[in-house]
Amino acid sequence: MRQSSGAFEAEVNPTAVYPGPERWGRELPEDPDRNELVAAVVTEIAQYSPEAAARIVAEEMTPGPTQHLAAIDLATQWARTNPEQAAAWVAAFPEEHGVRDSALQAVVSAWSSDDPEAAGQWLASFADTLSEGRSPRVLLSDTLIGDFINQISPTHADIALGIVDKIADASTRQVHLENIVRHWLRLDRREER
Repeated sequence: MRQSSGAFEAEVNPTAVYPGPERWGRELPEDPDRNELVAAVVTEIAQYSPEAAARIVAEEMTPGPTQHLAAIDLATQWARTNPEQAAAWVAAFPEEHGVRDSALQAVVSAWSSDDPEAAGQWLASFADTLSEGRSPRVLLSDTLIGDFINQISPTHADIALGIVDKIADASTRQVHLENIVRHWLRLDRREER
């Protein structure tokens, strides 16, 4: 049986030599710069363990603007490797302070760049879930879908057309539908050349 050295494990998995990096934040003194330091470390930890980074943001950071920005940055980074998990984490955020909405927009944007079809499918399902709630939740859904459509319709008008009907507000839906048609016509003209 082959044994590995601790140094090699640290390169592959930093938690092998330094167990519980998410707990180190508890040892830091409370001072004005603590959240900034924790946020900087979260960015590094997120590269190998977004789940651990999420725990740090939730448990080790003092609520406030720095925590909110760290959560949005983490969500964006996580969406590039596992958008479904990032979206699920962000969707569970409380509604106050607008952090959930901003983080969802960041996740959908990052996801749309890599896989617009999967992002659209998730967004359609999420919109259905939100439409069962209060009016501000429907507004969030319309905003997310509108941003998604604006991002992908220049190159993926077909995917945008498949989700535009999830926009609850009729006038907003009509504006986006007209933009999709314009983009589709441009795409068709490019293909004819």
